Amino acid sequence: MTIHPAPASAEAVPTAGEQARRVLRRWPTLLLVWGLVLLLALLLGLLTPRSYTASTEVRVDPLSSVVTAAPSAGQKVEIATERKIAASEEVARRAHEQETRFGTQQLRSHVSVSSDTGTSVLTFEAHAEDAGQAADMADALAQAYLDQRAEDVDQAVDEAVRHLDEQIGGLSPEADEQQVRRLREARAQALAAPRQAGAVITPADQDEHSSSPGLAYYLLAGLIGGFLLGVVAAAVRDRTDPRVAFPDRAAQILDAEVLEADAQDLPEQTALLWRRWGLRPGVQPGSATVLNLPADESIGWLVADSLQETSGAETHHLSLTGVDARTAEELDRSQRLILALSPTTRRRALRRLAAACRRADLEVDAVILLR
Repeated sequence: MTIHPAPASAEAVPTAGEQARRVLRRWPTLLLVWGLVLLLALLLGLLTPRSYTASTEVRVDPLSSVVTAAPSAGQKVEIATERKIAASEEVARRAHEQETRFGTQQLRSHVSVSSDTGTSVLTFEAHAEDAGQAADMADALAQAYLDQRAEDVDQAVDEAVRHLDEQIGGLSPEADEQQVRRLREARAQALAAPRQAGAVITPADQDEHSSSPGLAYYLLAGLIGGFLLGVVAAAVRDRTDPRVAFPDRAAQILDAEVLEADAQDLPEQTALLWRRWGLRPGVQPGSATVLNLPADESIGWLVADSLQETSGAETHHLSLTGVDARTAEELDRSQRLILALSPTTRRRALRRLAAACRRADLEVDAVILLR
């Protein structure tokens, strides 16, 4: 027989240890939620495709360093503009023409272009389910951008030469020979200027390490997250369970100590209870009344029969949901009042009965939770 004492207060806040015990006694709920979350994490880890990332860095040269005779000489690279050009559909279409494995929209959706403030470097970052494919996409778009920019440089050089030719052609026969020489030298410099608009400074690397979480990550998340969710579910289950289920829950409702007994050794336990009251079975039998809720009538009869058999007491049995004045008067004549419960006793019904007993000023001497 296990005795579960009454709590210090029916409204007392449970300690951390008590809360832990309440969670652990709901271990089926904890394990069920834990297992389901772990299984879900395993499935996600197996079904989620792996993702690889590859980056290509490109240096963008300003046009002024290539075409010194152009009217736009001295301008700096507008990196924000170049970034938009690199991410444009026109560049993606050019990359598709050079690398037909990748569609135009595929390149635009799988490759992003970024730049750091204060630099003239563009970073092409590609994401794919294969490391080699990611590297090829980043390189393809970067090369397409450089080709596009090279055409822009050629166009700028041609424009500079055309502009100089117009100036030379517009000179009068009496023009200063020095002025003519200066324009012709500028034209020669423009034609001889290097036409490189930029270069790949860091090609994409086929990194074999996936950038997406692997199976181990999902399993670890499932273990930790599943346990935490299981603890929460167990705590909620214990708090919302409509049944009494455990002795301490009955003790909290009744504000009385609860004796937990097994059906097999109930006779021995009721005899110990009688001795605990200072009565000797068969010598000082006394009288007792066993109370129970209607749903626990069979439990009440079992406790009453066991008590009468072991103690020889004059034992009565009563099923009730409330206590009126007449019932209270009859119960007051009994030497001992014993309340019999089962784990399936409804907490709401037990609260109503406990409130009725308090209003009638009836004190229950013992509460037996029979499993």
